[in-house]
Amino acid sequence: MNNHVTTHQNNSVHGDDSLLTVVINENITIDAVMDGVTDHGGAEASSAVRDRIELDHPITSNSMQDLLNDLNTEFYQVGGGRFLLTTASIAITSSSHLYVIAVGDSPVYLIRMGEFSQLSGRIGGLLRLNSSSAIGAKDSLTFQTYDSPVSAGDRLLIVSDGISDNLELNEIKEFMLDSESTQELSQILETTSSERTQRGGTPASMRGRVRNDDRSIIARFF
Repeated sequence: MNNHVTTHQNNSVHGDDSLLTVVINENITIDAVMDGVTDHGGAEASSAVRDRIELDHPITSNSMQDLLNDLNTEFYQVGGGRFLLTTASIAITSSSHLYVIAVGDSPVYLIRMGEFSQLSGRIGGLLRLNSSSAIGAKDSLTFQTYDSPVSAGDRLLIVSDGISDNLELNEIKEFMLDSESTQELSQILETTSSERTQRGGTPASMRGRVRNDDRSIIARFF
């Protein structure tokens, strides 16, 4: 199935985000966003997850969970649950199917048949990442998973919380629906979050809340 992807990363605040898009073959791709926990070895942890996915190419939900479980064991043994901590939000897409595997609060969004869904992560941006929801924090992981057929017209978005915390959910929905291309979507997400971080201007319902954090985006339109 033909699709278009745009990736964007602004890692200028903490340098803890990592992202990856891998084309396995003409039918299978892996998209991943990792948001490392600041001051807890986040940059090292997020880049280690990225590098391992790029090396191993796990193309099923089970094999991806096995990979993340292996890394969690390694991180926990070294860091004791206080160091080497990162989220991971990963989508594996084939010509006919979508699998999402996520640990932590970095959200994955999907537009299908005009309907908007959040497949992983917290909703509302009011909670902060706690150690129990990060790779490396405990001796075992809890996964958020999703699998479904994929078809022409579907729109997939994975972001770190430097984006999602600075926009309302309905704004993300509108941007995904209204954007003509993945590049346009990526640009408006980055611009809106950046402007609010620098000058405020958040909707009244957000009560002026903004979060100055690294910003990672993977947008894929099928």
